[in-house]
Amino acid sequence: MTPSNRTTILELAPIGDIGLLFCCLGLSYVTAVHQRVFDVFNSLETHYPIQVFVATIVLATGWHVALRSNGFYRSRRLNGSLREILDVCTASSLCALLSCVWLWLIGSRSIRSTVDMAVVAALFGIMSFAAFLTTRLVARATMQAFRARGTIADMS
Repeated sequence: MTPSNRTTILELAPIGDIGLLFCCLGLSYVTAVHQRVFDVFNSLETHYPIQVFVATIVLATGWHVALRSNGFYRSRRLNGSLREILDVCTASSLCALLSCVWLWLIGSRSIRSTVDMAVVAALFGIMSFAAFLTTRLVARATMQAFRARGTIADMS
């Protein structure tokens, strides 16, 4: 892998992770509220679109900070899988907490929606943990296989 390819991948990883988190949030919302997938877009209608947009940008930024603070984008070649699992668990928990706050800010104030928000946040935490763990372990195994074949030079 050339240094420029490595740089491109490292720059795209956070964008992919944020996209993965939004997919997990949408899926957890659909699962918790028992709506059809395309009904999610109808539920996003609001009287305050600018505020929701700003809150969503703040959410994505918060997720990025949570992931970066847990070392998601540093080399883990020399770390064990257990350390990575613990970091993924911490990051997923922080992202779920941020999502719960975001849902509270943009949601209605009824009792039922508060319970729904908590269920969505819990499901989101579980789904994001599973998704991140899967992608990180697959990436680790892929990189080890490439290194064993000599396809990728060690750049750490």
